[in-house]
Amino acid sequence: LPAPAHLPRRVYLGAVVSPISLLELRFVTRAALGVGSSGVIRFVQDLEQWAGAATARPDAAAAAAVAEQGFGGADADDPDPTPLLQSRKEQQRAKEAAQQARLKAEAEREEKALLEVLAQHGWDAASVDIVRLERGDFLCPGFVDTHVHACQVPNIGLGQSYELLAWLEKITFPRERLFESSEYARTTYHSVVQRMLDSGTTCAALYGTLHQEACEILADICNERGMRALVGKCNMDRNCPSEYTEKNASLSLESTKAFIQHVRALRPYGEPPSVTSPDMRPSRGSAEMDASLARLSRTMNELMGEPNEAEPGTSSPDADVSPLPPAALPLAGSRQASPAPPRSRAVQRGIEGRRNAASALSREQKGPARVKALVLPILTPRFAIACSDALLAGLAALSSKDPTLRIQTHLSENVTEVEFTRSLYPGLESYTAIYDSFNLLGPRTILAHAIHLSDAEMALIAKRKCGVSHCPVSNGNLSSGASRVGEMLNRGIKVGLGSDASGGFSLGMLGVIREASVVAKVLNFSNLQTQAKIVEASEKKLPDKVGEAEDQTMPESVDFCKGPLRLSTLFYLATLGGAEVCSLSDSIGSLDVGKEFDALLVRTTSAWDAVKGYTGCPGLYIEPEDALPALFEKWIFAGDDRNIAGVFVRGRCVGGTSPI
Repeated sequence: LPAPAHLPRRVYLGAVVSPISLLELRFVTRAALGVGSSGVIRFVQDLEQWAGAATARPDAAAAAAVAEQGFGGADADDPDPTPLLQSRKEQQRAKEAAQQARLKAEAEREEKALLEVLAQHGWDAASVDIVRLERGDFLCPGFVDTHVHACQVPNIGLGQSYELLAWLEKITFPRERLFESSEYARTTYHSVVQRMLDSGTTCAALYGTLHQEACEILADICNERGMRALVGKCNMDRNCPSEYTEKNASLSLESTKAFIQHVRALRPYGEPPSVTSPDMRPSRGSAEMDASLARLSRTMNELMGEPNEAEPGTSSPDADVSPLPPAALPLAGSRQASPAPPRSRAVQRGIEGRRNAASALSREQKGPARVKALVLPILTPRFAIACSDALLAGLAALSSKDPTLRIQTHLSENVTEVEFTRSLYPGLESYTAIYDSFNLLGPRTILAHAIHLSDAEMALIAKRKCGVSHCPVSNGNLSSGASRVGEMLNRGIKVGLGSDASGGFSLGMLGVIREASVVAKVLNFSNLQTQAKIVEASEKKLPDKVGEAEDQTMPESVDFCKGPLRLSTLFYLATLGGAEVCSLSDSIGSLDVGKEFDALLVRTTSAWDAVKGYTGCPGLYIEPEDALPALFEKWIFAGDDRNIAGVFVRGRCVGGTSPI
């Protein structure tokens, strides 16, 4: 079913976890997070801070009631045990009463604080949906997968004994050829997209195949199911199997341009159709009807605060006279329709009054710089081996004409691949320099893998402000190597995580986070001896006076190459870091005010039922005293998608085990 045009305002009460930086996470145990009707976060308020220190104190009346019960018990020398037993029973009842009174008082203070927060933001409590999270639940940003081959997901788990080029030949290309069938593409992509959503991926940079129709189907399905995505049609016109390659660069580029046009014509998920769209226009009966419809369209757009499209012969979309759009021009031989008369001042004032009355909703639904489309096209040269010079140059020309287009490709994944690529461009100093020579490197470029890089290549990537998709599962599974992510972070390079299905065998990002942690530790092993020598040498050079003013004021620098990656760093790479790589960090990646509510509702508790059986994740062991940071870390390293109760994109629930 189509998504509703507008959402009810909704407030989530419970725990919230969100990245702040590579080194810091925000934990709010009792938060009120408000999501507006357009799916944008309007406020995030810590209710405990709002209510003040009184929230943490037991209710005074309850404390007095407990004191009156006499907690001292019977005297030890009392020979009669009956008063002692009675005192203990009374003591237990008093404790229970005090606990109930404390919980009631806290609930009342929280409710009062919530009403005050709603009032401050102009929200009517009676018209707001309240979602109360249970103990053990928390909200966090949805995962951003910066590199995944949607067409390869059916192959997950196959081919781990091959390296990259053999794996492409024997496992991958045969699978991708199947997408020549639009029926196969539609069936497969429906399953793939929903699986990704249910795994907690709310945004992904997707590779399709070289088939234009199949890639359009992938974009359609992402849009229909409400998944945020960058979708690319693969460009590949050389060094591929004869039965799976594009004939020439010209055909590849024309197909790419048609694909981009198709994606940009999609109506965003949840958006109502425009009254001027072809599917909303009745069949033409007369010129008068068409003219009336055109005037109605302009009036409706003005009431909703939307700009009218500029028409031929008009100097301004705000002109008083509404000329006929091309579709409303009279047919040959028909009677000429009279132009719409200028609006009177009274009509104008009425329009402005109705517009002001709906201003709050209008502000929520539209932002001047907000991109409404959930699905965006991305240029996708597969890798330099598979693209001729003419094709790379043509894609660069498309990018230069439209700087909003993003680019994704592979870089330095496998030693054999690197050698083959360098042999094709003997006059260039590196693999990265090849892309740079075609002007394909920039702030909107996503480079997947980036394992075997020289210092000069890293410096070039940093200079061009490209993003890197770190794919640790795939890098290990295909024996490609270990990417030096710590060094990239030290250089200020944007880094996100990618599942790279099916080179990687983890569709969800939890497995990728864990593997990224392991890879960082493995890389650190080889440096331990060198680090020990450096420490020993530095200790010998310590000054006689310890704690000099100069040393005290020097901030401690963070070296991401030393030691394991912190939990905050790993989660940042999977969320806000990925959003930065995809050039979407102004809209998603964290649960901050003004960003769209792309989020996960995580439920860490589990239970056994004689009828339903075991619910939850067996490997996730939660205890009642576990605080929010412990719950979060346990889920990251021991939970799975069974704990993802709800998946939200732009405020709408699009997946999860218990969707709202």
